[in-house]
Order: sequence, then structure tokens, then C-alpha cells
Amino acid sequence: MVNKYREELKDLKDMVQEQGVFAYGMLSLAMTALQDQDPELARQVHARRVELAERNLAIEEAALRLIALYQPWHATSAQSSVRSG
Repeated sequence: MVNKYREELKDLKDMVQEQGVFAYGMLSLAMTALQDQDPELARQVHARRVELAERNLAIEEAALRLIALYQPWHATSAQSSVRSG
């Protein structure tokens, strides 16, 4: 179980790093488009926003999944919910 968690956490870290590289590339292209006054390059940057948003959503879903699957569970928490129910 611990190995699976670490593997999935590494995958999430890789996704975040790839997202950073992608966003940095967009920023670089946007700066070039601005400096060169290149409307076509600016359109390309604008079009990549959809992929950026999709990547953000995938990262968020993966993070929430990890939290939900591997959150700490304590016997005292279970006992108190049994007592209150």
C-alpha cells in the first residue's frame, strides 16, 4: 500500500512538473509574440489555454484522489463516530 501511494505521489509530482514546463513555454511564446508583434503566435498561445486548463483539472483530480484514498484513518475517529451515531 505504501509503495502504491509513493508511486502515485511521484506520478502527481511529474504531472505538476510537466505543467510547469508547459506553462513556462506558453509564457515564453507570449513574450515573443509581444516583442515581435506577432498576432499568429499570440493566437497559438491563446489556443493553448484549453490544454492548460485540462492539465490543471487532471492535476486537481489526481491530488484529490490521493487524498481520498490515502488519508490517515484512526481508530479513535471511528470510535467517536460510532458513539455519536
